[in-house]
Amino acid sequence: KFPGSIVNNHPAARFCGYGPLADELLKNSPLHDYYAVGSVLSRFTDFNGRVLRLGADIDTTTLTHFAENLADVAPKRRVRRKYHVKGEGEQWIECIDDCHGIQDWAQGDYFSQIMMDYLESDRANIGRVGDCEAELFDAKDFVPFAVKWLESNLTRG
Repeated sequence: KFPGSIVNNHPAARFCGYGPLADELLKNSPLHDYYAVGSVLSRFTDFNGRVLRLGADIDTTTLTHFAENLADVAPKRRVRRKYHVKGEGEQWIECIDDCHGIQDWAQGDYFSQIMMDYLESDRANIGRVGDCEAELFDAKDFVPFAVKWLESNLTRG
């Protein structure tokens, strides 16, 4: 509701943007594989976006889904979900499994481990913002790190 902010109209992958690149960033989100090449996360990375995590749980870095799409691992778990789209009725949407991950990992939640390993690599700026711990990092640095991590730790394609 911040004046000047816009929200894309994707039923499964909602993003909000503000500023001169917001329209370009949010336009034409692919209906299926909405975290793959051509997605908001793909453009965010291409536009040299930076991620600012403000007190976020360690397992909540949405950009990791883009890395999952790029990683050469197989098989990738996929899902098909039904959404109710206002004015259009029911819509089935397919993508990688963005709830349980693209594969099981014996050690548990790989989202958390990828972020912990990334933060331990000293590639992010870490500090306090108000009362919370914050991390700031470049998408173009994080995505290849996460892709390499996935390819090294999950079943290769």
